[in-house]
Amino acid sequence: MSNEAMPQIFIDLNARMTDNGFLLTEGSLADLAKLGLTPETAVGKRFTFMGGNEH
Repeated sequence: MSNEAMPQIFIDLNARMTDNGFLLTEGSLADLAKLGLTPETAVGKRFTFMGGNEH
């Protein structure tokens, strides 16, 4: 694994859908858009997910 920092994406930790899956919020979608990504084009990429007041 690279030592390069992964892009940070906001996640609502209260929006759990599965054991390791969360509902994308407007904040999540906005962070992806800043990276030029859609949910579909982000599949398989690595991110650091941030919850709480970091956004």
